[in-house]
Amino acid sequence: MALANATSHAAPVPVSVARLGAFFLGALCVAATLEAQRPVLRYGLRAGRRDVAVRAVAGDRSLNVWHPASCGRRPANPATPCPDAAPDSGRFPLLLLGSTGRSLLDSVRAGYFASHGYAVVVVSAGFDDAWRGARGLPFVDSSRVAVIAVGAAVTAARMFVSGVDAVDALALLDADSGDAVVGIGGRFPVLSWRAPGSAPAPAGAHRFAVQLPPGPADHLRLVTAVTHAFLDAALGRGALTLTDLTDRLRAAGLIVWCARLC
Repeated sequence: MALANATSHAAPVPVSVARLGAFFLGALCVAATLEAQRPVLRYGLRAGRRDVAVRAVAGDRSLNVWHPASCGRRPANPATPCPDAAPDSGRFPLLLLGSTGRSLLDSVRAGYFASHGYAVVVVSAGFDDAWRGARGLPFVDSSRVAVIAVGAAVTAARMFVSGVDAVDALALLDADSGDAVVGIGGRFPVLSWRAPGSAPAPAGAHRFAVQLPPGPADHLRLVTAVTHAFLDAALGRGALTLTDLTDRLRAAGLIVWCARLC
């Protein structure tokens, strides 16, 4: 399907922080993963239905894998992983999360996705090492692998996904960084973000692009919510397809391009 023409949709309007907060909650409900009673983490991100623990994995490099767990005793701080908790039963999609260089934000994002049913590795040294160290873990479903990249991690992510067939989805969280991966082909869905008022997303890959709203807004929660829903749809988790997600995001007032996926 050809890239959707941005002019066929309503022009973006300024979005208030309150509206983005409401959209954040709505987007997670769309993904069928939000429970209102779960704690709010830092940056306004709401934890999912699962408790979270962190497991150190020995290998070429020491890795910490965030995973769903059942807490015997819940930490006083909801952003703190459970101490000494074994992984929940079952196997969870692997999410390789490129480090932002801000350890607190990396930890909050890792805890957020783990609480929604992912096994998460924050990648600071290299995606290849993280992939080798995590894929053989008994609670990791290595047949469903996603990569998130931001900032300096985008280049490393491009090299990794170009050489590994196992990747099923890629999400780039910096506005307009998606242009850097146009040449990777169409083996899997790619989420990219466009700056407010930017040109349409480029063709050349299986592309799912969203334009950030203009003006002061809480973009962190918006980007996290949409990325979460995108990964669930791309990995076949839940009932939503990328076509469904496209329609719902457009109905919420966002400009979305979906090439050869919707």
